[in-house]
Amino acid sequence: MKILFLASIATKRKHFDGERNKSLAIANSLKRKNEVICYNLNGRFRRPLSMLRFLFRARFGHYDLILVCKSPTGCSTAYKALRRLNVKTDKLVLYPYGRGLEGKFQSDPNIARKVLPEAFLNAKALIVENGRSKQSYAELGCKNIFFVPVVKKIFDIPESKAFREQQTLHAIFWARIAAAKGVLDAIEAVQRINAGLPIPKYTLDIAGGDPEADVEEKIKRVVNEDHNIVYYGTSFTVQGEETYHRLQDYDLHVFPSYYNHECAPGSVVDMFIAGVPTLSSTFPGYEAMMNNDNSYFAPAQNVDALVERLNYIHDHQEELYQKRRLCRLEAPKYSEDAFLDVFEQIVK
Repeated sequence: MKILFLASIATKRKHFDGERNKSLAIANSLKRKNEVICYNLNGRFRRPLSMLRFLFRARFGHYDLILVCKSPTGCSTAYKALRRLNVKTDKLVLYPYGRGLEGKFQSDPNIARKVLPEAFLNAKALIVENGRSKQSYAELGCKNIFFVPVVKKIFDIPESKAFREQQTLHAIFWARIAAAKGVLDAIEAVQRINAGLPIPKYTLDIAGGDPEADVEEKIKRVVNEDHNIVYYGTSFTVQGEETYHRLQDYDLHVFPSYYNHECAPGSVVDMFIAGVPTLSSTFPGYEAMMNNDNSYFAPAQNVDALVERLNYIHDHQEELYQKRRLCRLEAPKYSEDAFLDVFEQIVK
């Protein structure tokens, strides 16, 4: 099958972005069984002439299927361009990232007007990231809706750490460096716990891309004063199997996100692969990926609750260690093979 794949895809410069990394994993999985022509949409919707060659080929039936992986506005823009060239929508599959048509896609009129309901109603099928998103499009009237939260290349990383009680647990924040991702809350919680202790209960490493300038500046000031906090930025990112062996050295992933459109964080799946439990906020739809057997939870934007959970985890380290094995059992659910199984249901 010849597939035109339209998405924002990870590059060397933009390699720590959940959407782009997910799109790259989808493209790589499709290439295993199909001929895939990728068009990287990083900023190129602003230059529509650069898409003409691909769109005209779509107009004349050059592709068996067109898969668009973008936000609802991005999917709508692609649909609009394809319809102008009379491309048949029975060849169009949309993968609208996020929690469906809620939040800013309803409340912000400047964004809402860019969303075309007919794009989702007329597509051959939709792939969505969580149950809230599926409900949103079902209420719109969409029928063929399939569920795939995250796609990753899965490595078999056997446990290398034997259990032992530790005075200091090593935690990592592994996400975009933004206030809404909860990075400053994670820092504050760890500093509160360690305050006045001769031996810290926690160290915290911070790795992520697309930093907000003011947030990054605050982190750098903290790092200069607190040697239990280390900032890696984009210098520590997924670069193959060796990255997961390195992640395996951590005891806990701290993810107190309150990002408005948090949906299916790839960072959690990275930790499943490495066998590292996550302490997550209870963002809408979190239960689709995590449960009490493999993760810990605290309300978003509540540093007191975060401190309480971190202290609990430190005091129950055998429980934390047992979750490592259960995390690994979750990883295959997000494999390229799992995505291909769903994709084959769509095209059969």
